[in-house]
Amino acid sequence: MRLGSVVSAALAAFALLATNAGAAPAPASAAFLARTLDAHTTTLSAQHYALAAGPLLGEARANGAARIQVRLWAGQDYVFAAACEAACGVLTFRVVAPNGAVLAQDEGLGAMPVLRVRPAVTGRHSIEAAAPRCRAQSCWFAVNVYAR
Repeated sequence: MRLGSVVSAALAAFALLATNAGAAPAPASAAFLARTLDAHTTTLSAQHYALAAGPLLGEARANGAARIQVRLWAGQDYVFAAACEAACGVLTFRVVAPNGAVLAQDEGLGAMPVLRVRPAVTGRHSIEAAAPRCRAQSCWFAVNVYAR
């Protein structure tokens, strides 16, 4: 099975496991997020990165940031690749160390940002994402974490 197919299947499964009605992206949005993450996976695997975590799904709002926690190991190279549904417009996100230091931050240049980090400490890091120009009540996004 292709790695991209695994990512697509995992995102679809995550959407189906949502606990509240309306708590997961619409099937068209889930498919779009899966295809976008698939493209990241193909590009990053050529650079010898492997999927370490994800897809991590979140709901960004124009007036606040969503936060997802992920465990990272010190000295490891990571790439965070994100995708936001079409209504999102622009997704801004950053990776924050356990002590609150910002390790990397996207400048909000598009709906498919990528961040590269090498944490100094092992622990639970935060991915904080916002969609300041979201044209819907909320915008779904997904993040894959790759390591090498």
